[in-house]
Amino acid sequence: MTLASYTHDQFWDGRADSLWMQALGPLENAKEMASSRGTVVRRIGAQYRVLYEAVFGPMPAVWATESLSGAMPGSAPWAALTSEEKLSVTGVFVNAGKAIAAYERTLSVKENALDRYARGETFALTAPERKGLKAFFHAGCVQCHAGPRLTDDAFHTLRFPTGKQDGSADKGRIEAFALLAASEFNRAGSWSDARLGLAWPADQERLLGAFKTPSLRGVGTRSNFGHGGTLATLQDVANHYSERGLKATDPRAVGAVDPWIPEFDKTTRDSLVPFLKTLAGQAVDPASPQ
Repeated sequence: MTLASYTHDQFWDGRADSLWMQALGPLENAKEMASSRGTVVRRIGAQYRVLYEAVFGPMPAVWATESLSGAMPGSAPWAALTSEEKLSVTGVFVNAGKAIAAYERTLSVKENALDRYARGETFALTAPERKGLKAFFHAGCVQCHAGPRLTDDAFHTLRFPTGKQDGSADKGRIEAFALLAASEFNRAGSWSDARLGLAWPADQERLLGAFKTPSLRGVGTRSNFGHGGTLATLQDVANHYSERGLKATDPRAVGAVDPWIPEFDKTTRDSLVPFLKTLAGQAVDPASPQ
């Protein structure tokens, strides 16, 4: 979340094309917050009405309707609303997402050891950490994990184990195009301030099993990696990359690994871990007292 405002495609598979669209997804997702736009509107009206109206104008009268709780497309409370009420409720819901996105844009991260080393503080990294940084370049990690956020914001196939509950392989980016096109909140829709067209790559097939390169900011203080969270430690991640992901015969992943991804030896993969552990990403929140 901290640096999400600096990228265009959101979620691992890019199924949201704006920061505010991403913010809305978890709210109505049954496996995340399991809420609804009607419940969100009710909460805003009851607790944040003055603040909301100062920015977006009057709340629609329907917010005070008790039966609005649980209202979302496909639900009985939603079907009971008039077309005008549905538009009003969705409008407040969208504004909530845009407010969250505006807040996220204020967040930054504190300087870490790599930042200090890059600007000339030679001993900001220890000898093992500097060895790991060298391996990071030699092993080719920097091809995708470059720039201030240590990501190219692109999608690559590296055959990580699936995170699906049924154990089936996750198809990644290739499935996101249909999800994005079907969403009422995409950048080409009426709720978007950008009103940009949707554009798809001509060679979508190559994105089977592809996932977005994550920023490595903060990776040193996290656990459970890969889009399925199945790799417990940074050592597990290094091992996975050194073997170019799961084998082509392994049913837990699909897609062909990008051909330029190299294999590398045990010395290299073990060297990477001390360096990766230096990559802190502590957030700076301007709204919080320092």
